[in-house]
Amino acid sequence: MIKRASLVFILAFIFMLTPQSQGGEKKRNTFIAGSYLNFTGERENSLSGVQGYGLTVISTPHKDHFRLIYGATLSLVDGRGYIDGTRYGITGYSADAIIGLSIYPITQKVAVRPFLELAGLGGFKYLEIASPPTGFENRSSGLSYGYRLSIGLETSLTQSWGGRLSVDYSKNAASILNISDYGFDNFGITLGFYF
Repeated sequence: MIKRASLVFILAFIFMLTPQSQGGEKKRNTFIAGSYLNFTGERENSLSGVQGYGLTVISTPHKDHFRLIYGATLSLVDGRGYIDGTRYGITGYSADAIIGLSIYPITQKVAVRPFLELAGLGGFKYLEIASPPTGFENRSSGLSYGYRLSIGLETSLTQSWGGRLSVDYSKNAASILNISDYGFDNFGITLGFYF
């Protein structure tokens, strides 16, 4: 199942990197970014206190105030997370599909444009526990759901290239480690470019 989920996300990344135009006019931008993630949440069953890194690819319309976005994100985690209130060494990854809405109050060609983004997340989580507690396996995977809220700035570097910086909050939970809603909530700083 892990190989199938990874293959689906790789194919989605490749699709979003292909140029999307109609009649020679560019209709969508592709956004590629790296993220630094700091996981938060309750100290009962979550990755609270763990740091991670992410890679995100999003496709968005080139113009308009309201823009439907879709994409995917892959995150790697490594640290000491909580299981039943006790900290354990945890490593793993997360792969999520993204679909949502970006709001751009300014659409004219200006040096810097602010934006607000709200997106739903659905995906797959995989974790390994170094020394699992009694009754838990050392590897676990499961499906996840949640949402992401981002606020940021976008700048045009050339006519077809630009940069983007955002601060993100993700509320995300998975049925993993024999726990129905294990917490993957995090704050992130995302920096990338679009073309």
